[in-house]
Amino acid sequence: MPAPRAPKWSRSTPSARNSSRSVADIVNLRQARKQKARDDKAQTASRNRALHGRTKAEKERDRLIADKSERFVAGHHREKPTQPDDQ
Repeated sequence: MPAPRAPKWSRSTPSARNSSRSVADIVNLRQARKQKARDDKAQTASRNRALHGRTKAEKERDRLIADKSERFVAGHHREKPTQPDDQ
């Protein structure tokens, strides 16, 4: 028995005759827009976590280092010579 042939209507248009082309997926534009917005938000959140996300211990450590360096610099300032009172 010979192999069944494709129905005639499937090859009636030039694009249907060209079997190398594939059919595109159907996309719901509303869902695609919402998914893109979610992806953008996630990417922004990731960047913000990298920039601003520090633990309490890291913030405290940085504050202590800044205080220590400020005290060090303040301790090495020269005192301004006092001017005699002109009376």
